[in-house]
Amino acid sequence: MARSLRWAFFIVLSATLAAPQSLRAQQAEPAAVLTVTVLGSGTPIPSRTQAGSAILVQAGERNLLFDCGRGCTTRLAEYDPSLVPQVEHLFLTHLHSDHTTGVVRRQNIWH
Repeated sequence: MARSLRWAFFIVLSATLAAPQSLRAQQAEPAAVLTVTVLGSGTPIPSRTQAGSAILVQAGERNLLFDCGRGCTTRLAEYDPSLVPQVEHLFLTHLHSDHTTGVVRRQNIWH
């Protein structure tokens, strides 16, 4: 129950902080804005409707990725294709498969 409440709070907070891409393009944002986008919130059980756990945090000019579950790169490309090569750091919260299966070596993707 506590885990569900934490995720519900996190999703509500994320939805409040993350404006849609079209809206972000219209607004002038200061450089220190923090944007959190949930790219996936799935479980280890494969689902057609949910990608694995992945959270994009944009802090000013920095793009940070927390967890990299199944379909993470695809969801990131759907959100904004220009961000795919711009993710600077990947943080793994723990080593369960639903948080790590999307991890691949960067040189294999972009070079």
